[in-house]
Amino acid sequence: TIYPLYAFSLIPAFIIGKAYGTMSAEWPTLLAQSFLLQAWVPHFTENALQMHCWFLSCMVVYWFFFKPLSHVLKNITLLKTCLLMGFFFFLPWLLIFIPVIANEDVDWYKNHEFYATDTFLDIGVVMLKFHPICYFHVFILGMLLAKLRQLLDKKAALNFHGCFSWRNPYNVALQFVAPMGYLALFLVFSVQ
Repeated sequence: TIYPLYAFSLIPAFIIGKAYGTMSAEWPTLLAQSFLLQAWVPHFTENALQMHCWFLSCMVVYWFFFKPLSHVLKNITLLKTCLLMGFFFFLPWLLIFIPVIANEDVDWYKNHEFYATDTFLDIGVVMLKFHPICYFHVFILGMLLAKLRQLLDKKAALNFHGCFSWRNPYNVALQFVAPMGYLALFLVFSVQ
């Protein structure tokens, strides 16, 4: 459980925020944050006492769905795993492709100001940044990555070149999948 440590971090943050007069959280936000519900309501998320703990609020939902999802993903094939991963990798790109297709500004989210929840745009941006539903694909993708590793390990062990041979294509995939993923992330975050 995360509660003893989480509660221990909230109490000093509350005292420090009150002492310095920097606390912007109101009592409904504090109540929601106490029960890890701050990511569910856009008004609470950016006003939370410890805003960086928003993902813990999401994790509660993901922990609830872990067992049913692992049961669903237990017997999928390598091909289905790769196709699902491709689908979930593509989902965030819709935030770019849809505005382009609609001839709208690609940087539409920049009109949001921090702490603002007055317009539909503000609520939408906060939800895209913090809501558990908007990160559910990342959670499923993590489960699929674990399944991919499991399936590739089985394939590598069955290869006639031996499990650890560099002539084994599954071993090569296992050795370079993560570095290639990090390289792709580096490239994505390097481009402005």
